[in-house]
Amino acid sequence: MTRNRGRKRAKESSPLSESIASKEESYVKKNLGDVSEKIQQLREKEGENPLIDILFAMVGIINTQQNMLLRSLDSVDRLCEKINDLMLHKIESSASLPAVQVQSSAEEMERRRSVVVSGIPESKAATASQRVAEDAKTVVKLLDDLEVEASTSSIYRLGAADALHGKPRLLKIVFSASAQQKLLLQEARGLKNKKNWERVYIRPSLTPEQRTNEKKLWMELKKARADKPTSYIVIRGGPPGHPNRKIVTLPSRPKN
Repeated sequence: MTRNRGRKRAKESSPLSESIASKEESYVKKNLGDVSEKIQQLREKEGENPLIDILFAMVGIINTQQNMLLRSLDSVDRLCEKINDLMLHKIESSASLPAVQVQSSAEEMERRRSVVVSGIPESKAATASQRVAEDAKTVVKLLDDLEVEASTSSIYRLGAADALHGKPRLLKIVFSASAQQKLLLQEARGLKNKKNWERVYIRPSLTPEQRTNEKKLWMELKKARADKPTSYIVIRGGPPGHPNRKIVTLPSRPKN
């Protein structure tokens, strides 16, 4: 139905330009005809006169130029119709995308601008607005301590509060640009050496599949360390969610 309506609008625009061109053509032809007729009458009265011949020639030139202009207008009109068709095709193609695909693209764009932070205690304030404000203040201090210049579009806790165990929920930070997310992840490597941030861990926002793979990887790491308690076993291959991440055994613990 969208395509039919779109094509109908495109066709309705064409008669309008044709009507304008037709009126212009009629107007010019009428005036040129009147001028030609008056010159002819003048020639019959005055007889042979070079000035009259010049005027008659000028009318012929104007008539030729008018015909060229009308052909140009016709070409422009056809070009406009082609552009309208291309634009309508693009709009229809976008509209025909599945809703799931559009939603997935939006989620992916947000993930590229987001990080998830663990280890930040939750506020004990009485109201939700106060707790949100305190989380925002904590994020500002975190960015200042890491000397990361960035602006956030949203900050919120993930999941329901665990009042029974008192474990702080993960904190999601969505930045205004993906470059700011990358900068924070780069600087976050030094968190363990920052006072008050030793137990805070920052990772990229992950898809459900990436979270499942990451959970399996950590379970394998835990088992490997239990089997070889004297070995130094870690995960290498990139940040969480990276397809190259794997468990490796190092000869010794690296020095900080």
